[in-house]
Amino acid sequence: MSLETIKIKRLRLMPRILTYKQDEKITDDDIILGSDGDSSSHVTKKFTIKQLRSYIIPSGATRGQVLGADSQGNLAWVDYSG
Repeated sequence: MSLETIKIKRLRLMPRILTYKQDEKITDDDIILGSDGDSSSHVTKKFTIKQLRSYIIPSGATRGQVLGADSQGNLAWVDYSG
């Protein structure tokens, strides 16, 4: 069996994304797949929603603040003036 035949058979065994059920309740412990951008090979890794949230949204908000951008384009909590 050629390597190409093995690759084709392996591809046929992978389920299509549309066949997965949609999660009705997203929690901090849910896991998604992504690629590691720190390496040139972009290895597939698992990430939890909690990890992504803490990476994307800075902590330390106080009442009356919203997520905005500072003068350098970094995400930061800013006072809401609306």
